[in-house]
Amino acid sequence: KQYQVEGLMRSGSLVELEEAVLANPTDWVDGTSPSNTVRSREQAALQCPGELIALQNRLRGVTMVQLAALWGVSVVDVPINRPYVTTLLRRIAEDKQLGILTSPAAGGLGLSALIFPLQEPFIKYSRHLASFGCQAAVVAQSSYYKALVGSALGYSKDSIVHHIRCNREQGEPLPTPDRLDEIFRLVDTDLSSLPPSSPDHGNPYDKI
Repeated sequence: KQYQVEGLMRSGSLVELEEAVLANPTDWVDGTSPSNTVRSREQAALQCPGELIALQNRLRGVTMVQLAALWGVSVVDVPINRPYVTTLLRRIAEDKQLGILTSPAAGGLGLSALIFPLQEPFIKYSRHLASFGCQAAVVAQSSYYKALVGSALGYSKDSIVHHIRCNREQGEPLPTPDRLDEIFRLVDTDLSSLPPSSPDHGNPYDKI
């Protein structure tokens, strides 16, 4: 299949991005909050590599990357095709303090990688997300799962609430503050009750 280049833009060097993440990691750790929703195409393209840099520097825990998507997502919108992502994934694969699990979508329609420090609770969070085929490029349907995935990925509560409110199912009412509190209580309970990893569960590496 052939693709036509519509235009080019300079996204900055990898070193410049690393410096930006280390100087102000919030944008790559907390998620998209109401205060930073307006982003340029360049900022959107650098979100995934920025999150990987934050992970490499242990500024965040579980990080998810979409490796393949066969449900009509544009090739340029799949995070692995964004600037520096493959370079960063190679570095991460060599870091023995980081684990990698693949998360296949139902029907083989997609594949994501869950990358995390080899310590709890990040190992069990990653295993749980992989257990139901969580995908980085798919918006979870229910408010509960939006909160579950966002919490496991370490995003701030404000960012998760913003995500829930802006990505409701058709006809779904805006959740009340009491309902949101109930959802977060349930998510906190469910995540805290996940069993810790053990040697019987195997090595938390699943090579890409």
